[in-house]
Amino acid sequence: MTLANKVTLLRIALIPLCLIFLLAGFYGLAAVIFLLLSLSDAIDGYIARKYNQVSELGKMLDRKITPTHINILEGSTLKRLPDISKASKLLGYSPKITLKEGLEKTFDWYKKEIKWCIENKSSNEYLWN
Repeated sequence: MTLANKVTLLRIALIPLCLIFLLAGFYGLAAVIFLLLSLSDAIDGYIARKYNQVSELGKMLDRKITPTHINILEGSTLKRLPDISKASKLLGYSPKITLKEGLEKTFDWYKKEIKWCIENKSSNEYLWN
């Protein structure tokens, strides 16, 4: 077994530990394990390339995938560019706040809701199951 495979198997073995820490509310430990998992992916790829190590496990886990994009609607694009000029022209619409203000309000609302959920976890178990 190659060194790259050993690093990969260690990564696979650490995934349940990361999930256990996450579900138990140890978010910091889960984040550290997740960071290690991410780094180990780069490390095993580097080792495999440097020493020209190829294995069946590596081939199976590191398949090259070519994304295929399908336009569902005629004229649709992969990049959306919303524009309110038509609503402004036909309906006289104009936003009451700027995009920046709207995003700030949205982020603040989510932060408040997440904080509330964490503080009230014991009385709101349905949120965590």
